[in-house]
Amino acid sequence: CDVLQYVAPATIRDMHINSRQWLTRDAAWIHYVFTTDERATKSSKLHPIDFLRYSEKEWMRISGNRYAYHNRLRLPQYEHLFELAGWHVEREHHASIPESAIATLNRVPLHSDFCRFSQEELIATSIRFALVRTNP
Repeated sequence: CDVLQYVAPATIRDMHINSRQWLTRDAAWIHYVFTTDERATKSSKLHPIDFLRYSEKEWMRISGNRYAYHNRLRLPQYEHLFELAGWHVEREHHASIPESAIATLNRVPLHSDFCRFSQEELIATSIRFALVRTNP
């Protein structure tokens, strides 16, 4: 089920910290995360990462209400949140990225918050994570 993109980063971290109390020691988390701007599915004028052009403040104004929240976390940010919560990314897989997606990446003027990410990290549109406890 793909829900983490609709959850605030602090809540993702807290959920995984708290899960250590109620999951067995050998339990694993399996996550599927869809990391694209969902507005692009309804408009061919938008690139799948169009939402990365906005500052956090602008994005919260556009899609930050409690009914339509969508985070814009990239793959390394998810990994970091999991690790902070005591979970190790045992496996990570993202769909192959077509050359056409990389070629059109320049159509989106990235906000400075996202310039540190590689092209692959920016364009990865669906990611699967398998998490295990770091300290069982």
